Amino acid sequence: MSQKGSVFQKGGGGTNFEQLVQTAFLTTLIIHGNAPCLDSAELSEVALQVTNRDYETDDFMVTAKSTSGEHRMLIQVKHDISFTVGNKIFKEVINAFWKDYNNTSIFDKSKDKLIIVKNGLTKDERNHLKSLFNWAKNHATEADFITEVNRIRGKKDRLDVFREVLKEANNNTYLTDKELWEFLKCVDVLEYDFLNEGSIDKTYFLNLIKLSKNKKSAATEKEIWDSIFAYVATLNPNGGSVTLESIRDKDFFQHFDNTHLTSYFKAVEKLKSDSNEILRPIKTYIGKGENKFHLQRSELREKILVGLSNSQLTIVTGKPGVGKSAEIKEILEKDYPNASVFVFRADQFNESTLANVFSSQGVNETIQDIFSCISLIPEKIIFVDSLEKLLEADPECAFKQLLALLKEHPEIKLIASLRKYAIDLITLKFGIDKDNICIIDIPTLNEEELKFVAEKFPQLNSVLKNDKVKKLLQSPKYLDFSILAIGKTNDDYTNVSLTEFKDKLWNSLVVDSTNTKNGLPIKREEAFKEIAVKRAREMKLFTKPDKSDAEAIACLENDEIVFQENNNRKYSPTHDILEDWALVKYVSSKFEDFPNPKDFFSNLGNEPAIRRAFRLWVEDYLIDNNGKINELIKVTIADQTIEKYWADELLVAIFKSENSNSFFTSFEKELLEDNSVFFNRCLHIIKTCCKESDQKTNNSNLLLPIGSGWKEALFFMQKNNSQLESIKLSILNFLTDWYYRLLFQYKKIENAELEAAKSIVLTYLKEVEEEKEFWQEENAKGKSSNLILILFGLASISKEEIKQLIGRAFTKKENQESWRLNSFYENVIESCLSGIGNQRLIKELPELIIETAWKNWKYIPTKESDYPNEIRFISRHSLSDEECWGIRDRHSFFPSGIYKTPFYNLLWIHPIVGLKFIIDFINYSVEFYVNATCEHKHNISQIEIEQNDGTKTKLYAAWELWAAYRGLSVTNYALESLLMSLEKFLLETAKRKTDVSRENLKFIFDYVLKNSNNVAPIAVLTSVAIAYPEEVEEAMLPLLSVKEFYEWDLSRALQENSVLAPMDGHISFAQKERWESNQLPHRKKYQRGLRDFILDYQFNVRKLNKEIHQIIDKLKARNDGKDVIWKKNLIEMDIRNHKVGEYDEKLGGFPIQPEYDDEVVKFIESNKESFEADTKSLNISGQLLKTYEKKEIIDFSSWLSCYEQYSSSKSLNILYDRPVTLAVLGLRDFATNINEEQKTKCIKIITDAIVSILQDTFSRDYSLNMSINIMEKEIALSSFHLLLQNVDNEEDKNDIIAIMIYMLFAPFDDHEFDKIIQYFREVFFKQFPNEAKRVWLGLIMYSNFKKANPNFYGNQDEKSLKKKNDFVQKIASNKNLKLDLAEISLEKSEGYLLARAFVITPYDTADKDFTYFINHILPIVIGDLTKEEDFSYNRGRESRQFHHESISDIEQYLANLFLDANFNFSKSVLTTLVNSLSKNTQRQRFGRDDLFQFVNITLDYFVLKLYDNGNLKIDQTKYSQQQTNFWNLWEVLFDLIPSDGTHPLIQKLLLDIRYLLWDYQGNPNESDWSVLNGKKEFYKKVFLEKGKNNASSVINVFSTIGGKEFLPEGISWLSDLFKSNNIASLSLTSVSSERMIKRLYYNHISIIKNDKKLIDDYVWILNRMVDLGSSEAYLFRENVIIYKSTGVYQ
Repeated sequence: MSQKGSVFQKGGGGTNFEQLVQTAFLTTLIIHGNAPCLDSAELSEVALQVTNRDYETDDFMVTAKSTSGEHRMLIQVKHDISFTVGNKIFKEVINAFWKDYNNTSIFDKSKDKLIIVKNGLTKDERNHLKSLFNWAKNHATEADFITEVNRIRGKKDRLDVFREVLKEANNNTYLTDKELWEFLKCVDVLEYDFLNEGSIDKTYFLNLIKLSKNKKSAATEKEIWDSIFAYVATLNPNGGSVTLESIRDKDFFQHFDNTHLTSYFKAVEKLKSDSNEILRPIKTYIGKGENKFHLQRSELREKILVGLSNSQLTIVTGKPGVGKSAEIKEILEKDYPNASVFVFRADQFNESTLANVFSSQGVNETIQDIFSCISLIPEKIIFVDSLEKLLEADPECAFKQLLALLKEHPEIKLIASLRKYAIDLITLKFGIDKDNICIIDIPTLNEEELKFVAEKFPQLNSVLKNDKVKKLLQSPKYLDFSILAIGKTNDDYTNVSLTEFKDKLWNSLVVDSTNTKNGLPIKREEAFKEIAVKRAREMKLFTKPDKSDAEAIACLENDEIVFQENNNRKYSPTHDILEDWALVKYVSSKFEDFPNPKDFFSNLGNEPAIRRAFRLWVEDYLIDNNGKINELIKVTIADQTIEKYWADELLVAIFKSENSNSFFTSFEKELLEDNSVFFNRCLHIIKTCCKESDQKTNNSNLLLPIGSGWKEALFFMQKNNSQLESIKLSILNFLTDWYYRLLFQYKKIENAELEAAKSIVLTYLKEVEEEKEFWQEENAKGKSSNLILILFGLASISKEEIKQLIGRAFTKKENQESWRLNSFYENVIESCLSGIGNQRLIKELPELIIETAWKNWKYIPTKESDYPNEIRFISRHSLSDEECWGIRDRHSFFPSGIYKTPFYNLLWIHPIVGLKFIIDFINYSVEFYVNATCEHKHNISQIEIEQNDGTKTKLYAAWELWAAYRGLSVTNYALESLLMSLEKFLLETAKRKTDVSRENLKFIFDYVLKNSNNVAPIAVLTSVAIAYPEEVEEAMLPLLSVKEFYEWDLSRALQENSVLAPMDGHISFAQKERWESNQLPHRKKYQRGLRDFILDYQFNVRKLNKEIHQIIDKLKARNDGKDVIWKKNLIEMDIRNHKVGEYDEKLGGFPIQPEYDDEVVKFIESNKESFEADTKSLNISGQLLKTYEKKEIIDFSSWLSCYEQYSSSKSLNILYDRPVTLAVLGLRDFATNINEEQKTKCIKIITDAIVSILQDTFSRDYSLNMSINIMEKEIALSSFHLLLQNVDNEEDKNDIIAIMIYMLFAPFDDHEFDKIIQYFREVFFKQFPNEAKRVWLGLIMYSNFKKANPNFYGNQDEKSLKKKNDFVQKIASNKNLKLDLAEISLEKSEGYLLARAFVITPYDTADKDFTYFINHILPIVIGDLTKEEDFSYNRGRESRQFHHESISDIEQYLANLFLDANFNFSKSVLTTLVNSLSKNTQRQRFGRDDLFQFVNITLDYFVLKLYDNGNLKIDQTKYSQQQTNFWNLWEVLFDLIPSDGTHPLIQKLLLDIRYLLWDYQGNPNESDWSVLNGKKEFYKKVFLEKGKNNASSVINVFSTIGGKEFLPEGISWLSDLFKSNNIASLSLTSVSSERMIKRLYYNHISIIKNDKKLIDDYVWILNRMVDLGSSEAYLFRENVIIYKSTGVYQ
């Protein structure tokens, strides 16, 4: 509570932070480093506590020198300061600043600085404060500054704070805008994280010391830092000044040798000058010279700023020319003028390593070390321009390494510009997780902004009136070009077409047709085209033109059309728009040179820039010359010899463009011919290739529709629907994908497109309701439900149709006209009440949803007359039945959650309507429950709650209702779901913390308290109050006035750890939502729930303490004194009873404790003794257990004192004491130390425990046995070897053997018996082989005795019990038992006991009896598995004798045998198993082949145990032997399987094993399995000789554990198979295939791209997957196609 504060001040956390900051500055002084917040100013002095120099700012001051003179920086260090009007510390700081600022004798406003240093800024401070100070410096006048700040709310608020605080500092007089601006120009804020665990800043400083350390110094970096820190501490109390002169003779100074840093400082300078060079050509204005105009895009810049401060990686994207780089440049210059910013062009990273990137700039130091040299400057930013240029780079290039470096250095920020089309490709290429980065899309200019530009440049008016080109001019760069072009020629632009407009700009800017001397125009055009095309072909940023005219190039450079790299005659276009035009012209000229499409494509080239130009060319031609394009399409599609890729590319370009309608009009006839086969292909291409990810949706992996193809295809379907019957399935699949457009891009869709979709959907739904044949087919399964969703998504234009459909659904369902339609109508109702994806329906028709919910969920009791009399008396109902809660449960609300009903969404859209329904429905259900007759009903009472206005309401109450919203009690899943939805809605509302949200919360609290008839919703309110008390305020007071609430919330809090998030079979993300809700901090923050919350509130929030104390007094008055515990709780909850104790050294603070009255003190005293005894027992047993597990060691004297403690204790505490563990340790660890009496006692404790366990097990007594601690059961049952070591006479030995035989046939649970088997085989058999064999033979003989003496129904009389005991004693004492296989068969022996004997049989001894036994039993098991399973108690002769549990034990046993037994033996066992399958080919009647399952699962266990052993780090020699055994047996398996490809074990042979390749949640296991190393050839042989029909198994393995070993070569095995077997290639539709192509790309592309066969096969697979509809494969193909050499492939 308040201990923290007390401790902090006393230990001086604040002073500590101040000294750390001073140490950092001093270190920087020593190495001649620069001061922060100034432009290149070297530190020259650090002075501490400078009040003696008449400064008010008293922490410290530094002096620095720059070219403009000397600067003083007054620094105030506050580890924690809040920049608000009410913050006392902040006011004091500003007050001191203001005084110093105005004292001209000690402060120069033009050069000096006032600085606040804080331990970490909040996101808000980082976004707004820093910018405020930087903007003040960067604006020429106060008016500009104030105008810009006022545009952004957050910054304006901060400015107002300074206004207010400075008013107070300035004798209560407001500053003028000018004074305020001038003051802020001198202020800055710095953040360092020295107080944080693992401080990043400290790491940098330690690295800096390391770099500058003297070679002779033996001290560590930390020791040097600490000695500087210690020196600072000595200076601080009296103040003192430090210059280089004054510390030359100090010890710490001797450790430094600054010459080591020269190269680093040079590197910093070099990178800075290179950065300026890259930023120089980026224009941040429109126009030229006098006429420059700068666009104010404040909101946009603010977005980028927020991105930069909140995310490590920010990508700024947008269409060409929209000003991506310009905006970033502007921000870096204005908002980060003194940060460490390094700028790179993306192509610089097209190197194999980061080191190469730097060395090519003449820098040989690492970026981390370079940043260390400027450690004092907190912001570290890297800007990479034009990231799309890396599409041409290797995915393993230096940029990938830069990303890896950033992962280790969260303090370095990366901002990049990237063209929009390349986002998916680049993030895919470098494996960037889009969810962890900030993507900012720069929009084109709006009407308002264009008007603004037109006022400044009236010459643009005519061109802006031209609708054909206006859209283009929304990009600032096009505006800039237009201004330049119109300046040169006075052409009229009013009616030009788009292509003409571009040509005019081209002629004006690039060709410059006005300057005709020396034939320059043509030479300029040729030169520019050469630079652009050559660059694209070479995939480099700069290129050396070899054919072009030098003068022309010089002119282009002079006009800023190209720029040169470091004067080396390599050039690049200054802007990518011009480059695009040049490349489009190049495509156009190729088209003219090669009229035959095949020649055209083979001469075009497939580099990314060229392919992009081809698409742009198609778009331009579609507008101006679509006849030519149509001709090209016809030929390309008809000519089978043209790479299919180009045909796709051509259609993709059309469908992605903004006007594909002409295509559908021109090709209408062809599209419909031959059963619409061409239209079908177009739909496929639109669906697969015209998608991109959208930053606005939360799920970045979702690909959404782009391009006009979607819309035009819908119009085409609407028009020709009757002729498209044959491809109806494709159309339905298309609509399913279009539905995402409806969900996420609703605002972009025009009405005609919505109407078209509606008309198609209604046509199809009518067919469904008419039961047309198509809808009965297997293929159409599930398609009608998509149509329902789409119709609901179109609710804004389909209200009447939806109402009628739901009406029909209810009517026809009741009449049960057709069972087929019945499920369709149920689907309609279910979709209406779905919790996902029906926002539009909810928005448009909330009343319909509520009406449907009542109709469908409310239980209507069946009429008595429906049942004959006999049945009625049976129907008493268990708890969750519909007749208890009055809710029809058909609707499976399990597992409950916010997605199970539409009401979470409804609350957001129509809060009042939703709230009313939830409260009404829960009231109805609880009332129904109270009046219902069901078994095991909860005990429901009534309590009274008083509202704030004094009204009292009665509520049905029970802990079960209270806990319902957490799913902790047994109520009804529908109720739980509604309560969870209400809670999430309220928590999200409270989280907003606005005036409106607070208003809404008060209203809802009031409504719920007044209208609920039960406590379930009240518990939800309590949860919200605990999470956000300051948002709820007095509305929560009624919740505190009921005693029961405190008890129930205590139970809730205690059970929070056991709250589950069950798997949801239908909604994949529901489990995550429940899990996240369970992790909310307020759930577990208060261990005792409401009680702890109230106390914490009184200490920390305090706002309502007076009211809370009144409530506590009322509760006290109501307590009649009988309930002492409640009295104690009330005292503890009341801050008025808490007193501060003496200062406690150990705590480092002042303890705070409640003071009790006498009655409570007595109560505490009386319970103290038993509490202390329990604690002591708990400690002892904890130590014993750790010693038993060999995690700790105790000496004999400790053992003895435990022994005495247990011996003296009258009764053992069953929960805490561990006598068996003690005894086992006595015999195991101290056998030589203990005396006879102690030894006998230990043996007795263990045997008594074992006998007691066996008695319980045989009597199947499940009540808790009070004679043995449940935790000791396993320890007791694995201590027989210790007993045998410590007994001498034969009789005792025989008794132990008898007990073991009993143990082996006792009815233990599976998991207990597994432990017994393991102990018996691995420990006992090894230590006592002879006795173990006697036990084993005894069990076999007992199985025959049991068969001969069956006891039915388990109730044995005295006589038969005695007979059994005599038999066991007899065989236990007989030393000469022999194995007689003739006596062992299912006729003579009990199956489950034979199975038990089988699974304890050792397979690693020389004794042949054991192998005989295994060879004898195995065929018996196999034979038994071919019989019928019979589940009755009395198993007949012909029925199955081995239970399911026994079979499972045998499977595990055989798996272990395969791992460890010698090869010849395990080979014979494996052969027996596999051959049994071919002998028993007749399948079982039920279609479940148990014998096959048995062999199959045994092999599963074999592989999985080997896998687990690799992870468990077992003994290496043993593990490598197991691997050898595994591969030897796998070769045997290979030989046993015939080559006809039909054997059921092929999948196993290929290692396609569910839990090897996926975990239990179904996530792929992508870690490489080392067991496969070196097995590539064997696996290939298995696949090609036996597994060709199982390609999907191979893909599963390639995409998981086999990726590293079998790829990339494996891709060729697959493509060779698929090329000859088209059906087999259908296995490429799986999710595994998508994962496989991803892994090929990320892990293997560097090998693939250099190998012609591999690249061709990879592209073949990608093509086939695109044909099969994979959008992922399409995106990968885009990235891979550049590596593909020419050559024709289909």
